[in-house]
Amino acid sequence: SMNPSTGVVTVPVNTPAGSYNVTYTICEVNNPANCDTVTSVVVVTAATIDAVADTPSVLPGTNTPSVIANDTLNGSPAVIGTSPGEVTLTSTPNGPLSMNPDGTISVAPNTPAGTYPITYTICEVTNPTNCDTVTTSVTVTAPVIDAVTETTPSINGNAGGSTGPLTANDTLNGSPVTVGTAPGDVTITVGTVQGGLTMDPLTGVVTVPVNTPAGSYNVTYTICEVNNPANCDTVTSVVEVTAAT
Repeated sequence: SMNPSTGVVTVPVNTPAGSYNVTYTICEVNNPANCDTVTSVVVVTAATIDAVADTPSVLPGTNTPSVIANDTLNGSPAVIGTSPGEVTLTSTPNGPLSMNPDGTISVAPNTPAGTYPITYTICEVTNPTNCDTVTTSVTVTAPVIDAVTETTPSINGNAGGSTGPLTANDTLNGSPVTVGTAPGDVTITVGTVQGGLTMDPLTGVVTVPVNTPAGSYNVTYTICEVNNPANCDTVTSVVEVTAAT
């Protein structure tokens, strides 16, 4: 709109980019019929849109913060939506990574540790061709693995016997471990085992042979995450053997 007192043209907020004709007439006050009419052109440009690359770090099976948090439109924080002044978000999934409508990125469970790129585009709702594309790098970290020391209930050395799995109180990402070869499982590597005792690397069970002298026997083993074979923890537990009664 043009202010008839000043000749200033006001462009409303969120006006689409383009060239707009403004026609006006000036007339001499002394001679009101002495007039001239002209059409001027007001050029409205699109706002600056800026998608900024992020480098979030998360565990498998979780979401990153929204990548939109540091993106801007016309110098102000970008807001995802469908109204004038907001932006739309598009992205193509990349392997275990997928973009959510709110700009957070979901990392699939059991994703191996590493750095994963995902590209997204934001476009201005008012000017759909006013866009910016950026690639964000998501670092997936290995979950915490924890092999816990334990002392087993006593086993009669005269008769021999077996313990329960020594891995029963071990955890991966805060949950009890499962021994196996599938993603999310752990493998067992048996280390030093005293006194002729043996540990089954498939179950974590320790066998005490018949006629084993009474005593406390150290059993050292290592658990490693299948997804991240270098993500390991080693522990020494104690198997108690008693004399015959």
